[in-house]
Amino acid sequence: LTASIKALKAELSKRIVKITFKKKDGSITTRNATNSPNYAGNFVNNRGISSDARNVVSFIDLDAVGNKWRSFRYENLISWE
Repeated sequence: LTASIKALKAELSKRIVKITFKKKDGSITTRNATNSPNYAGNFVNNRGISSDARNVVSFIDLDAVGNKWRSFRYENLISWE
């Protein structure tokens, strides 16, 4: 993991982060995201393959109706704040 990805994951676990990344279709998107237990607790089921094993950042998309899980590959991260 790069330092930027590690820092992003640490911040996602604590607060809402604005992330910009390239989607599979090549378009660029910006999302308000978090993995804070205050938001993500109801969505965690501890099944499946770890996102780190797949080289992706998984997050709860607070802009999606119903706060859906989303993910993107490490190399597609453009920025976060």
